Amino acid sequence: ASSTNFPSTSPTKLTLSPTKARNIVEVTCGGHNAPSCAECPYDSNKNYMGGGWCNEDCRFINNQCITEEEAGNNVVTGVVVSCGGHDAPSCAECPNDNGIDRGQGWCNGVCFWNVYANICEEIMPPIE
Repeated sequence: ASSTNFPSTSPTKLTLSPTKARNIVEVTCGGHNAPSCAECPYDSNKNYMGGGWCNEDCRFINNQCITEEEAGNNVVTGVVVSCGGHDAPSCAECPNDNGIDRGQGWCNGVCFWNVYANICEEIMPPIE
């Protein structure tokens, strides 16, 4: 019989990356699944739909869709957007009222409601 080297049975810590698909089934982005959080903001045709498509297992922080673990490892202090009558960590979070989706009426300030994607997004400055 031949000898086979197997990896140790001790648990290993996974380092998660928002830009690489991991060897797990998928992440839940909210209304859909994707191979990684970085792919949540894109539809099946690879069209960018914005931060409103980054939910559940992922968080949209600093215009990036990242895992809950990575969001927890990022110290984000003082980073908020004005939604009009209130502030939120990102425009995608403006309609969120403690888990209740308040929709378009809560998307103002530096954010706008994308009627095509039905999400709140940051108003992007013009490209110079």
